[in-house]
Amino acid sequence: MALTGMQRSLTVTINKTLAGEQVPGYPKIYQGRNAFIYNMTGYTAITADEMATIPTEAYLERLAAFQGFVALWESGLVFETDTVEGAEAYRENTTACPIGN
Repeated sequence: MALTGMQRSLTVTINKTLAGEQVPGYPKIYQGRNAFIYNMTGYTAITADEMATIPTEAYLERLAAFQGFVALWESGLVFETDTVEGAEAYRENTTACPIGN
């Protein structure tokens, strides 16, 4: 496993409110390590260890597809603007993911 200082996640929690009240059925949790299909491409289930060790390019490809998949189910979701700061799917975290050999 490369120790790059970059933490990875494929878990998305969607919380919707309307007039300050939580919408029934929320929050919803989507797990990108589970199998899914997006844009006619199938993604097989992977373990947490596999997610941590796949090449960065493969992780970012799966992340983009997973975000597209979730956006199909969650109308109006825009990851670039709706993600809580500090909860990004690919973020620097040298405590959880130290830089090393």
